[in-house]
Amino acid sequence: MSPNLQAHVEQVVQTLKHEGFNEFVVVSEKHLNHICREAQDWYNNERGHSARESSTWLE
Repeated sequence: MSPNLQAHVEQVVQTLKHEGFNEFVVVSEKHLNHICREAQDWYNNERGHSARESSTWLE
């Protein structure tokens, strides 16, 4: 396992908590799964990435 994996995972979790989950009240496991799928799509495709000078992966 990569020694930096823990830091990367923690960064993803913190980003999702601050940018996504603060906006919702989760009412069921199905609802949580839907929010996680939407957050994953946003995180991977729409959010600006510092390694790419704040552009998205699709730009």
